[in-house]
Amino acid sequence: MTHGRRVTIEVTVAAAPDAVWRALREPAEVARWFGWEYDGLAEEIDQIFFSEVTVSDAERRLETADGTFEVEREPGAGDLTVVRVTRAAPTDEAGWDAMYTAIEEGWITFVQQLRFALERHPGEDRRTIYLAGEPGLAEARSPVEALGLVDAARRAPGRRYAATVDSGDELAGELWSISEQQIGMTVDGWGDGLLILAGRWTGRSIHGAAGAIITTYGLDDEAFTALKANWTAWWDARYPKRESEMPA
Repeated sequence: MTHGRRVTIEVTVAAAPDAVWRALREPAEVARWFGWEYDGLAEEIDQIFFSEVTVSDAERRLETADGTFEVEREPGAGDLTVVRVTRAAPTDEAGWDAMYTAIEEGWITFVQQLRFALERHPGEDRRTIYLAGEPGLAEARSPVEALGLVDAARRAPGRRYAATVDSGDELAGELWSISEQQIGMTVDGWGDGLLILAGRWTGRSIHGAAGAIITTYGLDDEAFTALKANWTAWWDARYPKRESEMPA
């Protein structure tokens, strides 16, 4: 790798620049899109977005330890806004390249969550389910393959899909985003929710961790609890947590 190279993640959001900037600068707004719900989310948001950062409201520029965020109006496009995350290139140290790729994929997830929240659910609260682990002995496929979503994942972003997946759920929506190691799919039945599946899936066996973030809107407690129980049982049977990941 070249030390001086900069790596940029860029997404265009169908929202006004002021709305996008507010989603990066108000803790309650960040919590509507960033990551997933857990006991330490507020502290993580404060650490990344508000502690030891350099902010220019006039330029809509935020410099953090994880990278620089820039929010710019798309020229001549009305309320379309470009969100750009620029990060330093990885070093040449052994093992760092793979770690850097994982971190970069994480930020791809986050900017797509930002885009989804602002375009589809501005000002709305969400409920999330986070699943992670590594394939067990009986499962060497990525979550996309194991669920039976390969055909849906091959569609162009914005195209509709419908599938009965291996968890037993009937899913329908549109392909939202795709990168080297993850896909995002909207799910009509989760209140126009979002499913992000991480793990290499392009026709090869999975190596390393797999992950899923389920984002829902408007589900009552009974429906959300049932969804969480079903997906957790399906996931844990195929991608068990390593011992170091198990809760104390």
